[in-house]
Amino acid sequence: MNTPRHIPFPHPGETLIEEFLAPLSISRESLSKKTGVPLDQIQKLIDGHLPITQKLDFCLSEVLGTSQGFWLSLQKAYDDRLA
Repeated sequence: MNTPRHIPFPHPGETLIEEFLAPLSISRESLSKKTGVPLDQIQKLIDGHLPITQKLDFCLSEVLGTSQGFWLSLQKAYDDRLA
């Protein structure tokens, strides 16, 4: 009998680096400049130590072309999985 595998939802910072920054060759520094989000906050987000806020969701959506709420929904899924 197969048992279900636990597949964790990644922190939004992991999605940011793996699905957006790396494939699009966008540096952390460039993202910081384009979003107006301080570099230390970008790094904390990527490291999984900073949650997505409405402001971050807006800034990332504007720069990366995702829909508003995309990043917040990833954060919610991550938080729900931890609960």
